[in-house]
Amino acid sequence: MKPSGYFLMTLLAFFVACSASAQGTAARAQTPASKDLTGIWHGYFITDGGDQYKLEFQIAQKKTTVTGVSYSYLDQRFYGKATMTGLFRSADGRFNIQELRTTEVRNMGGGGTCLMNYKFEVVVSGREVFLEGTYVGKQEDRKNPKNNGTWGDCGGGRVMLRRVEQSDFYVEPFLKDRPKRADDVATTPTKPPVTPKRNPATATPKPPARTTPTARVPARPKPKTTTTTPAP
Repeated sequence: MKPSGYFLMTLLAFFVACSASAQGTAARAQTPASKDLTGIWHGYFITDGGDQYKLEFQIAQKKTTVTGVSYSYLDQRFYGKATMTGLFRSADGRFNIQELRTTEVRNMGGGGTCLMNYKFEVVVSGREVFLEGTYVGKQEDRKNPKNNGTWGDCGGGRVMLRRVEQSDFYVEPFLKDRPKRADDVATTPTKPPVTPKRNPATATPKPPARTTPTARVPARPKPKTTTTTPAP
């Protein structure tokens, strides 16, 4: 989702450098990570006029159906959240998803909002997985969705997202409780258990036993017996 107002600005050059690197080295591949799109995707979209916005997807895949939310934001002047639904064909890596309606909007510049319809290809570069493609927008009538515009009346542009583990926003419940993917486990280093070192036991020498001298009692001399003979 993006604002339909005229205020915009170019954001971080990091995303541009990341895009150039990914486009120069990326190759399409079928891996477990590229067949399951469930997770958090972070990147940007650039309008046909050259203005750049940050963009985040939180999505869950069930067979070929993908649902989730998108976050589009510039800075404190604009922020929007929208619900999404789409289809993913893992055989050729094609992924189409469109925003249904905005659920949260902050637009200090005034004006309306635009819903976006994305068309991606899944691209793998080393351990990184990207969604690269284009989008078209249509005017949204938040009070009466039946009066929404048609795709293309709100311009279009290019999109690039990368799978990440951390979100810039509140993580949706359907992602908080999800089991880990096989590639999550494979790329998480397992530390070997630390065995505490034990110092060899040192025998404590016993002090020599003290011998208590036995008291000797001096022998007492026997009294002499004197025999007295009476006089005749």
